[in-house]
Amino acid sequence: MSEGKENRRYPRKGYKLKVGMNTEHNFYVGFTGNISEGGLFIATEAPLEIGSIVLIQFKLPNSQSEISVKGEVRWVRDQSAAGPGAPAGMGVQFSNLSPEAQREIAAFVNKREPEFYPEDD
Repeated sequence: MSEGKENRRYPRKGYKLKVGMNTEHNFYVGFTGNISEGGLFIATEAPLEIGSIVLIQFKLPNSQSEISVKGEVRWVRDQSAAGPGAPAGMGVQFSNLSPEAQREIAAFVNKREPEFYPEDD
């Protein structure tokens, strides 16, 4: 297992998004655990090898279009290292993100959470 937490350049946002992923031989559907301008974490019990190239498709909430981006598996967490709050999966770094998609992801990630929550009456 090799996790690149110490090398992060972008803030992450924990969020569950449905993601499609194509490799040279397969198509997978899964969910993200978090996303940043630089990449995302894909929760899966069968992560690919570090260095694998994938084509990822996902749609952010309130977005009009799907984002399609090539990425590289940079780190994996296998089943033996998984635990509560840390599922098995892989960190994928974007490699050809369009400027428009990068702006859309940045706006999503940097959007502040509400500071006050209305009380239930």
